[in-house]
Amino acid sequence: MRRIVLIAIVLASVFPAFCEFEILFDRYVSVEISPGEHADFEFYLHEPNRSVDTIYIELHKDIPDGWSATACTPWECFFEHATYVLFGPDSAQFSAHFITADSVPGEGSMSMVFTNVHTGFTDSVVFEVSTLAKITERTPERMKFSAYPNPFNSACRFEIPAGAALRIYDETGALVFSDETFSPQERVVLWAPKNLTSSVYFAVVEGDGVKSVRKIIFVK
Repeated sequence: MRRIVLIAIVLASVFPAFCEFEILFDRYVSVEISPGEHADFEFYLHEPNRSVDTIYIELHKDIPDGWSATACTPWECFFEHATYVLFGPDSAQFSAHFITADSVPGEGSMSMVFTNVHTGFTDSVVFEVSTLAKITERTPERMKFSAYPNPFNSACRFEIPAGAALRIYDETGALVFSDETFSPQERVVLWAPKNLTSSVYFAVVEGDGVKSVRKIIFVK
């Protein structure tokens, strides 16, 4: 009897009970923000087994003109689809990002569909963003600036107001770029990061005691 019990314990440790990955997040999330603002979501994909899962991820979007929506794995940010290898037992952080249009209110949604390539198991999460109702105080007109394209994969073009400085920070708050050239007129600054990773960055334009911040997404 003792031998049978020991064998059962060994087999259970070598071949754990199988269960699929799970999304550690609500399956449907809805938020309201002001036009021109950004919506960001973070969640985890969890694999409880000692296994290696190849997860194929697809994005299905329904967003207004002028909006953009993207998602990020721990390795990269992407616009349509990506593949991620999850080594269990462990969890991996994912994120979804919306950039809305400043001029026209609207609403949009994006679903992220996760499929285990080995088993065919599928699960998904849906994000919905609306700018129809909530209006907040706007940045003064004299300090508004544009960044295009955003997200970008090679260079981003900034149109900076007269007398303002441009500084770009990473998610840790470290300064990665600055242009403090004084100009009495609006100027254009081209930012082409060379040795930075795909990530979210923050562009800060400041002058005359007024500051404006815009989120920039760099996708290699």
